[in-house]
Amino acid sequence: MRRFCYVIVLFFIFNISLFAKNDKSLIVLDTKTNKVLIEEKSNKKYKIASLTKIWTALIVLENSNLDDEVIISKKASLQEGSSIYLKENQNCTIKDLVYGMLLRSGNDASVALAEHIAGSEKDFVKLMNEKARKFGIKNTKFVDVTGLGNNISTAKDVAIMFEIALKNSKFKDISSHSTYKNSLDGQIWKNKHKLVVDDSKAFAGKTGYTKQSGRTLATAFYDEKSSKSFIVVTLNEKDDWKVHKSLAQKVFAKVK
Repeated sequence: MRRFCYVIVLFFIFNISLFAKNDKSLIVLDTKTNKVLIEEKSNKKYKIASLTKIWTALIVLENSNLDDEVIISKKASLQEGSSIYLKENQNCTIKDLVYGMLLRSGNDASVALAEHIAGSEKDFVKLMNEKARKFGIKNTKFVDVTGLGNNISTAKDVAIMFEIALKNSKFKDISSHSTYKNSLDGQIWKNKHKLVVDDSKAFAGKTGYTKQSGRTLATAFYDEKSSKSFIVVTLNEKDDWKVHKSLAQKVFAKVK
């Protein structure tokens, strides 16, 4: 009997664990009408990883000029995860750093920009949360500028933040680039967002991943013929590229 109960407990633990791993959310938001076209758990809170950088980049671009120079701190140069390999005391332009943050998801670039704008990452995070509250984004809380920590949001909130960011012409231009030749070492950076690179109707986007958050992805789609414009956000979706493409095809099929 004891052995039987032990097996039952293990069964439930396994299934709860499996459910947690498969737990995911998505939203498709029409950017012209703000109508939610498709959604699944879009108001549930998740860790969002590097989708954080959408908001980081917007605040940086609103408070700086692209030609401004930044001196890289030791803290920025030592950031873990995705990096553009900045060195302590290196001089960089805002332009290179923002491209490095949005196309290559550089955590070092994110921290360097935050320190330049607000004096410290902590004070920059305050700006991020204040701006979110200003727009009525209530289910989001930032604790860092990279997404490495416990930044919490929902698919719906991320879609709204992405929509707001895309209204900034500099953000829209940078996040829509497939490649960028940086002035740090002359190398060409390729956008990590595969659909922005390969799909003509995906004009902007941001990727994200940590072990805790799973894969996170935001994509903005536009069809010139129909003038249909919408944003897709998925959180903890392991097949995100396939899902985004499938959802886009479904939406575009309805307007033909």
